[in-house]
Amino acid sequence: MVWVVGNRDARAGFFHSKDDVLTYYEIEIEPKIVFLSFIIMANKKGHIPFMDKQLRDLIEDQINKELWSAYIYLDIAEFYQSKGLHGLHAWFEKQAKEEVEHAEKFMEFLHDRDESFRLKPIDAPNKVYKDLREPLAYQLEHEKLVTSLILAIYAKAKEAGDPIVTHFMSWYINEQVEEEGHSKELLDQYDLFAKDGGLGLHEFDKDCGKAAK
Repeated sequence: MVWVVGNRDARAGFFHSKDDVLTYYEIEIEPKIVFLSFIIMANKKGHIPFMDKQLRDLIEDQINKELWSAYIYLDIAEFYQSKGLHGLHAWFEKQAKEEVEHAEKFMEFLHDRDESFRLKPIDAPNKVYKDLREPLAYQLEHEKLVTSLILAIYAKAKEAGDPIVTHFMSWYINEQVEEEGHSKELLDQYDLFAKDGGLGLHEFDKDCGKAAK
């Protein structure tokens, strides 16, 4: 096996043992070749370079946005609880917990990169929902916003030549594909089966509760 430490062309330096490097991230880029995630730094005499400041600031902002997302989903959960829809309440509580986990994942990553950060004030949710459909539509709208923020961090990481962040952000991109898909599916199911209330709404709410477990 060949371990590669490189700059942007991924071919700058070669090591034949992972013992020759201080920190490494394995990713498969070409068949049967495992590259060291193009790490610019990293032998026993070196260190991982500091992150580009604008890139670090974007990640710090994203921690805030993930926690803000949790606030929004807790607010939606409480809205549905007030309407007696306990399944939807459980679903959005689960979404809120996932957003907190996303924020914690960013924080752990910055710690691993030896980057300092500060937690910022979280904006209060300010939506007033007029009917049961509006929170579901807003969830989809909000997830599209989050996707745009994630893609901006990914683009900045590529611009800054930071392959570690680029690789790290790939997980969030895949996660957002799923989040948007789930949000759209939930809205579509509401429109098909629950918008007229009655038994359809009851079954929809029950299914949401099962999905939250």
